[in-house]
Amino acid sequence: MKRNITFILCMILALQTISCGADTTVPDETVSTQAAEEVQETEPAFRGVTKADMNGRNFTAYTEGWYDYAPLAIDDIVVEELTGDSLNDAVYDRNMLIETDLNCKVVHASFPDTNHLNELANSIAAGDNAYDFCLIRGFNFLTSVTSGYLLDMADLPGVDYSQPYWNQTVMNIMSIVGKQYGAPSGVTVNDEKSVCCMYFNKEMASDYSLPNLYTLVNDGDWTYSRMFEMAELAAADLNGDGKYTHEDQYGISHIRDSVSGILASAEIMIAQKDENDLPYYAFPTEQNITRYLDIFSKLFEQDICYNYHQRLGAETEQTMFVEEQILFCMGGIYYAPSMRVMDCEFGILPFPKYDENQNTYTSTMDPGFMTLTCIPVSNSSLEETGIFLEYYAWLGHSMILPAFYDVLLTGKIVRDEESVRMLDLIFDSLIQDMGGTFNFGGFHRELLMVCDRYTLDIASLSASYQQKVETDIQKLIDALKES
Repeated sequence: MKRNITFILCMILALQTISCGADTTVPDETVSTQAAEEVQETEPAFRGVTKADMNGRNFTAYTEGWYDYAPLAIDDIVVEELTGDSLNDAVYDRNMLIETDLNCKVVHASFPDTNHLNELANSIAAGDNAYDFCLIRGFNFLTSVTSGYLLDMADLPGVDYSQPYWNQTVMNIMSIVGKQYGAPSGVTVNDEKSVCCMYFNKEMASDYSLPNLYTLVNDGDWTYSRMFEMAELAAADLNGDGKYTHEDQYGISHIRDSVSGILASAEIMIAQKDENDLPYYAFPTEQNITRYLDIFSKLFEQDICYNYHQRLGAETEQTMFVEEQILFCMGGIYYAPSMRVMDCEFGILPFPKYDENQNTYTSTMDPGFMTLTCIPVSNSSLEETGIFLEYYAWLGHSMILPAFYDVLLTGKIVRDEESVRMLDLIFDSLIQDMGGTFNFGGFHRELLMVCDRYTLDIASLSASYQQKVETDIQKLIDALKES
């Protein structure tokens, strides 16, 4: 799915400067011209607002937080006023257009993740139609579907899922027996925030005479073995006390959630689908086990790699990278704004390929905190909801996504042709492991926790979870066939 980010980034590139001591530079006009031509070809088509006077009614969004963690809050549904911040004002302007063009108002009902869908379940049981659409976190998606809380998206009239503001790639992966109960969409940029990526310190890369990392990516040579080789060079006991703590320097920093990005990038899938659109447990293969062991045996070397969730010490997930103690930082797009305080330049990369024989780089949205736009079964006004969501998602793609990139790239993030290509590559190579998003049998969650325990007995672990995974898969299939 080609996005219009190249044009967005080139416009930002033309207006902003590369700092950290560098001279002001202006991008090549050819690059900007080519980007402008590309965006004209890829800008989402829109059939126009369906004439509908909705009599001033409210459209209420049900959303979920994420452990009170502000960078992953869904904060682009409603804002109270214009502030001069581009993202805030794009959200405000979208809602003003909705009010003007459809004569309706957007209302945001946000609940903590510890709510565990209770408010949604109670509303559906009461039949009070309190929520018109939902943004369900991936970790709650299986429960939402098997409990019968959601409608098949095909039942929503007036929506064109072939448009780029509906993620057709992920929808196809997540469908089961021809039914689809949620989709990443232009409704929120939280999906973009949740995309896994890597950051690297450009000055450290230069200090250790590393090859041009962008060239490695473009040549297909950015692999896990190359990354770990370079990471070893950067590891250092800075204070000389013989212990590796948060006060020292590491080649790689990561968190337990980095497991999702690693598995996807190495094409290790928990579940896949057969020719009948039915999921099956795909993890326990010789190839998957081998790839897992090759990567994680290196990632668990604690003098080279720092697991923030397990070792703590640093103030935040990004602190050590910001303080220039990390060469490679495994994280997500949501990290970037917090890194604007860095005194040196850094760049963005996709997660590596397993090896040079892997055909493509593959990126993913984190399956736990990604959001899927869904329709509760209690919705009694599907025609109006379809009209509303199609327009709302398109406005999000056309107004809020560009503003998001504007905020994302304000600061020390590299704003050159290479960064444009890397972000294009990351967003254009998205896949989704349905086994992770549905968390069949709790196996995906267990893989995250294994990362904190530094456990490598993955063959036994996957075998012990097989019955749980297959039970959840069958439960889901049965629920969908009966619906």
